[in-house]
Amino acid sequence: MFNGENDKTRMLVDITLTGERRLKGNLLVMPSSTVMRTLNNDSQFLEFEELNGVMHLLAKTAICEVVPADLPRARRLESKPVDSQNTPHKALGLDPDASAADVEAAFASLSRIYASDNFTDSVLPAEVLTYLEAKRGHLAAAYGFLT
Repeated sequence: MFNGENDKTRMLVDITLTGERRLKGNLLVMPSSTVMRTLNNDSQFLEFEELNGVMHLLAKTAICEVVPADLPRARRLESKPVDSQNTPHKALGLDPDASAADVEAAFASLSRIYASDNFTDSVLPAEVLTYLEAKRGHLAAAYGFLT
């Protein structure tokens, strides 16, 4: 839809526009750039993709606040390609049009799976414990972003 969107990096953000309208989704930035550089460059518009995939061109003058999502990355236990489309919905195993009840149920279910209480009778390597902690943080951040 937009020129060069396939070669841009998606940065998960929460944007507040004038009139207090909020958008959650991905700000498209050049691979070697950052959110800050993109906001301060000479262009008048930003490419933005909502979590449901709808694309927008946002006028910078209409933006009041941009808050990057702070999703901690879990350490990789195995080598596999990185998912460049990582979203809070995918972290919780949901479709972008999932309801609030679906988000809450998925978070509760996954939180039980990765709870450290499940492993009190086991001796786990430090790498696995670190992964479980990071995964719980990632799930909590995704849930927090969607609620």
